[in-house]
Amino acid sequence: MLEAIHELEIAWILFIQSLGGWLATPMHIITLIGSEEFFMFIIPVLYWSFDAAVGFRVAILLLLSNGLNTGLKIAFHSSRPYWLSPRIHAYSAESSFGFPSGHSQTAASIWGFLATCVHSSIGKSLLFLLVFLIGFSRIFLGVHFISDVLGGWLIGALLVWGLLRVERSLATWIKKQPLRQMLLMALLSSIVLGAVVLLPAAALHNWQMPKEWEQKALAAAPDGKLDPLNINVAFTIAGTWLGIMAGVAWLYHRQGGFCADGTPLQRILRYLIGLAGILFFYFVLGKIFPHDPNLLGYALRFTRYTLVGLWVSLLAPLSFQKLGLALTGQRQSTPEQSSG
Repeated sequence: MLEAIHELEIAWILFIQSLGGWLATPMHIITLIGSEEFFMFIIPVLYWSFDAAVGFRVAILLLLSNGLNTGLKIAFHSSRPYWLSPRIHAYSAESSFGFPSGHSQTAASIWGFLATCVHSSIGKSLLFLLVFLIGFSRIFLGVHFISDVLGGWLIGALLVWGLLRVERSLATWIKKQPLRQMLLMALLSSIVLGAVVLLPAAALHNWQMPKEWEQKALAAAPDGKLDPLNINVAFTIAGTWLGIMAGVAWLYHRQGGFCADGTPLQRILRYLIGLAGILFFYFVLGKIFPHDPNLLGYALRFTRYTLVGLWVSLLAPLSFQKLGLALTGQRQSTPEQSSG
């Protein structure tokens, strides 16, 4: 049954690719806007320079979506179009399994949530169009079936719906907890998020990729690398989640939160200084820490990304305040500040 569906989808992918290779460049650009790396630069902009609450929610959605998507990919361990058919042109190469599409899921969750924050109908329409184009780009590039994209959109939409439904009551309850309780919840939830990836991977530890998939994938994309059971992302997501949650909890209890108000120059300087810190933790520590797939390597990866999360949510905001580039959350919430 699945093979018959995939054959039908392959026919549709071939039709879409027949529109012309000239679409490859714009499709690569569009697909970038749905990538996790792109949002790594967008979230700090939102959190530090526009609206900390919106930036925090986007960070939550990105990490939840990434963890759930990786876990589902491993659980379903389905192929990608160019792994099955040599007729598909691989304009891009991916190392992970196919279903559900991570780009489509991330786009539906992040851009879909931001659409709920936009009051303009034109703005909403443009964001939904962007979600569609990101999904379409994954099909054109030959890295996803239509069903992969539809599944990603559905899961991303459900994540947004779930967040909007529970966030008010959940946030009210969490804010009443002491700092120690908040930090404990941050640690436990980071473990759960990592387990979403690790448990399906452990269940497939004896699984072997069909030779046919590997041969066709490497024939279509010789420079591509297949590593669908890589569990690095579990420690990346768990560490980032812990750092962000712990930092936000500490700042809320000590100062009432982070205020992203300021002059245009202050907002720009906050982003540039903050981005330098991210690049240090991401690249410099990435060069220093070993990447071996063992307990030490995973522990150091978890540590590095915990520091990244802490920098974004706590250390950078404190630095901005010391440099006179930001107000404290308490000052933001006073009547004098509110009345302007």
